[in-house]
Amino acid sequence: RNGKDWVIKLESSVNALDEIDLVAKENPALRIIRNAIANRKLNNPKNYESYTYVSYNKDIITYKAIEQLDTLDRRDSIRAVKDLEAAKTRHLLIMESVTRKYHKAPEKSIEKVIGSKISGFSDPELGTVPEGLQNFGFYDNNIPLIGKDYLNPISRNGDKKYIFILKDTTYAEGDTTFIMDYLPDIGANFEGLTGEIHINSNLWAIEYIYAFPADTGKINISLEQRYSFVQDKYWFPTQLNFNYVLEKFPFRQTGALMSGKTFLDSIEINIPIPDTVFSLLRVDFVEGAGSKSDQFWEDHRAEGLDAKEQKTYHHMDSLGQKYNFDGFLYATHNLYNGYLSFKKFDLQFNKFIAYNTYEGWRLGLGIFTNKYLSKDFKIGGYFGHGSRDKVWKYGGHGEFYFKQNPDNNFEINYKNDLRAPGLIDVRYWKFFGGFREQFFSTFMDSHEEVSAYFNARFLDYFETKFGVRNFTLKPNYDYLFTPVDVGQDPTDRIYGFAEAYIKVRWVHKEIFKNNYGQRISSGSKYPVLFLSWAHGFDGIGWGDFEYNKVEFGVNWEHFFPGLGKTIVTAEGGFIDNPVPYAINFNSRPSYKPGFAVVLNNTFQTMRFNEFVSSEYGSLFLKHNFQSLLFRHGYFKPEVIFMQAIGIGSMQNKEFHKGIVEAAKTMEHGYFESGLVLDNLIRINTFGVGYFGIGAGAFYRYGAYQLPDAIGNWAFKFSFMYSVN
Repeated sequence: RNGKDWVIKLESSVNALDEIDLVAKENPALRIIRNAIANRKLNNPKNYESYTYVSYNKDIITYKAIEQLDTLDRRDSIRAVKDLEAAKTRHLLIMESVTRKYHKAPEKSIEKVIGSKISGFSDPELGTVPEGLQNFGFYDNNIPLIGKDYLNPISRNGDKKYIFILKDTTYAEGDTTFIMDYLPDIGANFEGLTGEIHINSNLWAIEYIYAFPADTGKINISLEQRYSFVQDKYWFPTQLNFNYVLEKFPFRQTGALMSGKTFLDSIEINIPIPDTVFSLLRVDFVEGAGSKSDQFWEDHRAEGLDAKEQKTYHHMDSLGQKYNFDGFLYATHNLYNGYLSFKKFDLQFNKFIAYNTYEGWRLGLGIFTNKYLSKDFKIGGYFGHGSRDKVWKYGGHGEFYFKQNPDNNFEINYKNDLRAPGLIDVRYWKFFGGFREQFFSTFMDSHEEVSAYFNARFLDYFETKFGVRNFTLKPNYDYLFTPVDVGQDPTDRIYGFAEAYIKVRWVHKEIFKNNYGQRISSGSKYPVLFLSWAHGFDGIGWGDFEYNKVEFGVNWEHFFPGLGKTIVTAEGGFIDNPVPYAINFNSRPSYKPGFAVVLNNTFQTMRFNEFVSSEYGSLFLKHNFQSLLFRHGYFKPEVIFMQAIGIGSMQNKEFHKGIVEAAKTMEHGYFESGLVLDNLIRINTFGVGYFGIGAGAFYRYGAYQLPDAIGNWAFKFSFMYSVN
């Protein structure tokens, strides 16, 4: 005061504060999430009585941003500079499609691709659908992405498995939208997602979700889904987007980005849909969809093409004409069924070259007509010659379709070839069965056969084959069946069989997709059931034996959240009368020195031709814990437990002389257990994923242990492919 400085003195003082109790309150986000979980069945579109919509889908593969050119070698740097220049005006590829979807609870569904357009191709026979890379609706317990199942943050136990962070709220028309981040809980041992979720207080439904795997790999995917309140009553997806990052696009270091947008409109919920709309197919490519007019695309595009997209079409279409992209697409459209197509004929590519222990290298050719010659039939034949046995093999095949339906046809066959003895003919999927035995078997029978069958599908999921076959088997090894071979030369003996045959394969709710010109099975969540019966006739055709032969099998797999995937296979068979060794059963052995590879649904420690049975049963159990037990960065070994059990017997074993005398039977049960550590070594395959190499050890125990202790062990390599 009065120009003088103030002097303020402070004196210390001690005061006792009252005790304060801090009580932690529950995370407010959990109440919101639990409400969403409680209402997820109500809001899941798959649970609506019915719905239809029209979708417009646009998928773009474009150049990925290049941050450091100096880290690339000279060749890749030159390519990267060219990519940077091209990226200014165009993308790598554009795919567009228009689909119409029909769904009727609980599981009737079909999506028809009514328009398809791909840059570089004039008439593509494939089209993308909304469920191509992401689950339709984000309400299932597990969300499949790139070959893995991820636990949904609003699954049954999502509130216990995930951390949710409430970060904002918005208000509109009396409703509240809660905006939250989510991520797997600390120490989580499941395949989890992370991202952002919006929950609307109106029915506690998802309004928006953004998600990507918490544990990313070489190919990373993120997705987002937007929902709208339709008909003032239902929440339904109206936009589905994804981004799919390839760190190293095939054969180049610069990478690429695939992005997709799907817009849904013309949505109608809970309207009558006749059952006649549905078929076996979940996805059907409508004839003519690949050649729609410009006006069609103008009418159906939810957003127009920008300058870069138009430039991409112009550039790729010119390249397509120059390098005949349509010709390549035509040649490969039948690969799923094992053929390369050339004009009106298909070449069966597995007839070009093959290898097995008996024949050595086998070279040949198989040629058949295709649908471009006629949709009413398919006829052709094959031949082959072995480098080791020096014998020609050949055969012919014809299929004649009823109303151009490949499911319902009459087929005739002739072959003069080889057949491994003791084959088990239980086949669950198209390419299952037969190959392994043919590849490994040291012994072969010369096999001549004439057969005729009807193939038909009943009640949607019953695939049947019934008919007759007349065949002979000549052992190319030391063997005699004494009831008919007493005093004869084993090298001259030929056994004849005449059979009436029926096979039934049933897969409830099997999913099929008609795309790329082929009907492709996507499997089923239900077990695969197989049953066959053959009755042999004595005195008819080439038949010398009267018998009944039955084979059956069940294959089931299931994913358990937090535990991994279990596959169970049970099968068996019996023959009611003594017959030559060749048509009995040799179980499923896969132990062979020099080829130590883990093969599913086989006895890993059992030698070939070690056991023989006229009646048998087997059980194969495989549980893959995946990378749930241990993971560290890119080191993600998968722990797999495998168990196999077999039992069998051989009636009148004394009738069989030669190699069969040394074979054993399995009355006391055959047991083996194994542990596989898969994906120990991961090799980057052109930047689109990893080729994994692992190792397994299997031990044989019980009544059929071998006297040499080390002989009871089998050490094998395992192989797998993964994208992260």
